Amino acid sequence: MAGAHTWISESNPPDGSEPRFEHGWHAEVRDVTSYLLRITDTTATTGRGRTASSAMLVTDPQ
Repeated sequence: MAGAHTWISESNPPDGSEPRFEHGWHAEVRDVTSYLLRITDTTATTGRGRTASSAMLVTDPQ
């Protein structure tokens, strides 16, 4: 995810694009990178929850 986020956030519109296209390009890049960050946050939070649950089962199998 980090690699995809970096690649997208560092991308540029095609050379010679109109200003309106460039503005739209950058707005969409922000949207996509925000979405990737939400996925990463959700995945990390879910993983931590599963790890904690598994640890509880190991220490208290009842």
